[in-house]
Amino acid sequence: MKAQTERERLLEEVHRSRSELQGGLSDTRKAVDFSSRIEASMKKNLLWWIGGSLAAGIVIASATGRSSEDQEAGGKNRKTGISSNAFFKSLLKLGGLLLSFSGPLLKTFLTREILEILTNRDRADN
Repeated sequence: MKAQTERERLLEEVHRSRSELQGGLSDTRKAVDFSSRIEASMKKNLLWWIGGSLAAGIVIASATGRSSEDQEAGGKNRKTGISSNAFFKSLLKLGGLLLSFSGPLLKTFLTREILEILTNRDRADN
């Protein structure tokens, strides 16, 4: 009888240890999953992400835009022939690039939001 209780105690300890390891592994997977952490951050702070993206786009576009030589040459750079609209062209290119990169993320975000709205509507109807 004593051997049986010792065996049961050991089995319970093994079961508890496995549960702790599984929980730790799950927490580690969540901490390492970069894409889900970014997605959660975007859901939580969407306006900050949009504002930061716009600010970064303006800074990059400004860095690649008109130079002082452009303004002195009356709208065109004598060496390169770049017009004074280079700032706006680079801003449009950057906007297109940002949209193409953010497309899959926005698609996933909108799909989940629509699915959540439809699920809540179905629950309200029932």
